[in-house]
Amino acid sequence: MARLLAASSAVALVLALLWQAGVILDTDASDETAAGEQVTLLPADTAVVTPNAGGEAVGLEIGDLAPDFEFSAFDGRRLKLSDYRGRTVFLNFWATWCGPCRAEMPEMEAILGRFEEQGLVVLGVNNGESLKVANRFLGQLEVEFSAFAFDPSQAIVRLYKIRGMPTSYFIDTDGRITRVVIGQLSPTIMESSVVEALAGYSALPGS
Repeated sequence: MARLLAASSAVALVLALLWQAGVILDTDASDETAAGEQVTLLPADTAVVTPNAGGEAVGLEIGDLAPDFEFSAFDGRRLKLSDYRGRTVFLNFWATWCGPCRAEMPEMEAILGRFEEQGLVVLGVNNGESLKVANRFLGQLEVEFSAFAFDPSQAIVRLYKIRGMPTSYFIDTDGRITRVVIGQLSPTIMESSVVEALAGYSALPGS
């Protein structure tokens, strides 16, 4: 009997973890916004062409134009990364199971509040989870960014070749990458990265 109870407890624990991760039960893309409006989101599209009037390199290195993608924001808007040309973008990849993601998100919201009037946008791309699981996590954490991107098939994650979580890209007003950081950002590094991106790639030493 003791062995049966132990096995049942282990199964229950595994199911709970899978449910929290969105592997089972919460796999649909329909949910309600904070205002109670029903939304149905579409998967991300990474086949869009990156606007590139100057014929610059499109890639993931510093100085490259950040690859464009189209996504559904959690509030139902359909947007592209390139819609933010003319503004500085702090692009962050996160997931509910990522402890460092949880730790840095409040500071990300704070940095947005400090630099939003200077044109900063904070865009969080969720790594392959259901809308319900991701929204529940954000509700518990009580953070707000400029937009949260729905990426259930990890299309954007693959496009940006994400290897570790969290990963952050800082992008200037021309769409060029100024810094890439893998791992949790300290408040000091986060601020310096934002200030650097606001100044633009052309202001970087050696550019």
